[in-house]
Amino acid sequence: MGRSERRHGHGELIVKHAKQNLGGKAEIALLTLPTLQATRERIGFTRQAIEKGLPDAVFYETQAVLAPEALKATQSMLQAHPNIKIIVCCADDGALGARSAYKNSGLSPDNVFICGWDGSKQNLNLIKDKDKFIKASAALDIALVGRTVVDVPDAVFKKSGKTEVTIPYVMVTDETDAGTIDNLLKVYES
Repeated sequence: MGRSERRHGHGELIVKHAKQNLGGKAEIALLTLPTLQATRERIGFTRQAIEKGLPDAVFYETQAVLAPEALKATQSMLQAHPNIKIIVCCADDGALGARSAYKNSGLSPDNVFICGWDGSKQNLNLIKDKDKFIKASAALDIALVGRTVVDVPDAVFKKSGKTEVTIPYVMVTDETDAGTIDNLLKVYES
């Protein structure tokens, strides 16, 4: 399977958010896993887009993927840098940990922008409900991924059809149509 498109999305949303709500200045936490190519690219492309649109942005980076480690990392970052309003997480689970840390920090939730990748059930529901903290997810259509996991090897075996596929992310924000979010959530129904 080919790589999913990672070059657009969060970076542009963050630049727009910072210009509209933070006077074009931003202190940004990046929660990543540099040993994994996908998470390295997610954060790298996002950072490049932010640097292009907000040349004076200040970045703080640490390793954290899952909610428990993202909670601890975000707590530490917010103590050291209480002006952080934007937190970019390399996965949606980390965004949940960052959300908990920010929510419990005592800092104002005004203009906070936490985002992640993959389109987890809890994050999509929080975005749909217009959460004060989690503002975006670059979601994968899990049903499409599942079909592709079957179709590509089948094409290889038959020596016919697509043997490489790019699956685009669906950018989900609180402005995304509820029907689109509901469609992404269908895969989680029992």
